[in-house]
Amino acid sequence: MSTLRPGFRTVIGREGYDVTEVDAFVARLEAALGQRPPAMTAEEVAAQRFTPVRVREGYEMADVDDFLEKVTAELHRRAVETSGTDAPWELRPTYSGVSGANEHGSTHPTWVRVVAIIAIVALLGLALSQVF
Repeated sequence: MSTLRPGFRTVIGREGYDVTEVDAFVARLEAALGQRPPAMTAEEVAAQRFTPVRVREGYEMADVDDFLEKVTAELHRRAVETSGTDAPWELRPTYSGVSGANEHGSTHPTWVRVVAIIAIVALLGLALSQVF
């Protein structure tokens, strides 16, 4: 990823991301990735939001979102590779003295909690997309 050339498709008359904002972010991202370690984290990339436009030219939202997901995954991979540990947000069972209970006192396996968290985040995202 030394030189980022995403090649986003453009749209007019339907919702797309503001071209100026996306281009500025990609330039900052390129500069950040040129540093060792990268000056931008996977979380910062994943949290990036752009202004939607309709009347003027914008970038195809799916193209930009796919690009951000790939960059986020790559930064996460580099962070794990560099640190030699899993991501800090990964749930790990730490068992208490109670048989079958984890650190939170739950008897549910970790994967059940992860799926529940993903479902909650997806529902919140859906609800927020309807509001905005």
